[in-house]
Amino acid sequence: MQGRARDRLRPRGRRLGLAVAAVLYLAVGLYLLRPVLPAPASTVPHPVRAYALGTTWERLFQSDQKLTVALITYDVRALFTRPWRFTEGPQCHPLGHAMTLGHFMLGEGLRGALPFALTRDPILTYNLVVLSTFWCAALAMYALVAYWTRSGAAALVAGLAFALDPASIASPGNLHVVGNLWTPLVLLFMHRLCVHRRWRDATGLTLFAGLQLLEGVYPTLAALVFGAVYGSYLLVRTRGTRGTLAPKITAAGAALGALAVAVVGPYFAEGAPRIVHAQAWATTNDLGAFAPGGFAFPGVVLTALALVGLLDRVRVARRSEGYDPRLVFLAAGLTTLWASVGEIPLPLTDAAAPGLLTLLRALVPGLELLRTWAAVGSGMRVAAAFLAGFGVLALVENRGALVRGAVVLGSLLALVGETVHPSLAESSFGTSLALRAVRIRPPESLLMLYERMPPGAVIDLPLDYGFGGFLDMSDDVLLGAFHGHRVASCYNSFRTPVQDDVAALARRLASDRDAAAALYALGFRSVVLHLANLKRQPALIGLLASPPDYLVPLGRTAGYAVYRLDASVTRQAG
Repeated sequence: MQGRARDRLRPRGRRLGLAVAAVLYLAVGLYLLRPVLPAPASTVPHPVRAYALGTTWERLFQSDQKLTVALITYDVRALFTRPWRFTEGPQCHPLGHAMTLGHFMLGEGLRGALPFALTRDPILTYNLVVLSTFWCAALAMYALVAYWTRSGAAALVAGLAFALDPASIASPGNLHVVGNLWTPLVLLFMHRLCVHRRWRDATGLTLFAGLQLLEGVYPTLAALVFGAVYGSYLLVRTRGTRGTLAPKITAAGAALGALAVAVVGPYFAEGAPRIVHAQAWATTNDLGAFAPGGFAFPGVVLTALALVGLLDRVRVARRSEGYDPRLVFLAAGLTTLWASVGEIPLPLTDAAAPGLLTLLRALVPGLELLRTWAAVGSGMRVAAAFLAGFGVLALVENRGALVRGAVVLGSLLALVGETVHPSLAESSFGTSLALRAVRIRPPESLLMLYERMPPGAVIDLPLDYGFGGFLDMSDDVLLGAFHGHRVASCYNSFRTPVQDDVAALARRLASDRDAAAALYALGFRSVVLHLANLKRQPALIGLLASPPDYLVPLGRTAGYAVYRLDASVTRQAG
């Protein structure tokens, strides 16, 4: 195409287009996070829809978000100090490898490394990681679509469409579930490697596939399903291309395999054998979730642009790279949809075809531990945004500047409007995507008390594994992000015998020197009493008036009393 040939001769224009896209995506991301901008080190973005669901759901959303803040902070600290022990985790002390009971969030930790190094603030770091999730996703899709269409306009719209993911915007506390931000670059370098067979493309594939793996198991599964379809097509399509592909694929596979063993291996070696109870089910979508009004629906604007891109494929095949990728991208996206649903009803019958998960569970043990299998359907948005880029290309190609500008500006405004306007979002996605700011920063007076703590683990009292106490444990884990010590509290999806034993010792701490000695032997050095929760364990009230001699008061502030567990308990006990 002549227009594309001219574009290839203008590297300065491509760099300018990328810079404009980066600024635009940053501006939109900041606009979405505008509720927290007045106090980014104290507040976090929280979905308004959680309040509509009721108090329990609101607390669950907040608790998950506090855990995410704590895990990102822990990952950053581990990266700077002892990365070889990242599986230890900030919670569930004295349980070893406690991170294997949940999600590592290593990708989020990597993106939080620079913000934390500059600010040393857990909440500000988290908010910047949320912003980077949006920004990196948009730029990744921009790069993929710009490569295939050679159109900055098409890439600009596609990148924004991909980043405006309702699941991501409305779930800032679950970045590990929705973070498929590197998938477009994985697909780009898969193509480049199979077509050009260069070591630099193998390196790019290894880099971005590794980053995607670190984001979390659910987006990695989506990328894996999508990549399996697209990669199989590429291998068949390019089998006659000159050059040796096997060494590059082998090297990339070996590097990614080693990373997968390091990241996933501890789950099987340490996590699974210790789980007392696991939910033998996994959440899946139904097809209605991908229809208008469903939470997995790509949106009216994105769907319309994608359909234009598909119709343009019927009209003309663009073969600048030897093949047109649109149909195989659609097939890969539909495969991820199939993987995320429980069953697919067969037309004109009462029967249904099983979803991919149902088939795989009979072959792969342990899949029931992946509770949010529905998230694999996020691969459908990868395909939709990619096709939308071709849709924009079809609308602007060989058009005058005024028409091109109107199409691009109209598409961008429509995408943002559908996301931020409450009634439009309700119509398209079945829920509002609005965010509000929630303050979660601990009192500064408590943070000052934390500075007096000795090195060692912290036990927050009362330590209660009932449902209400379990939700409160997310507060304890969040506080650990500020004082930097491991905590006994264990806000996780699974139960282990260790935490029940520690809770039993904690209940006796107020009056039993042997219990104090046992906790000291387990590595606990500080005790934080949460005054607002003492009604759940009234026996702890006596600590305020007359603490035993093995609990040395470090100070008291609004809502908290902090003690040091004295070493003498190990000599006097028994």
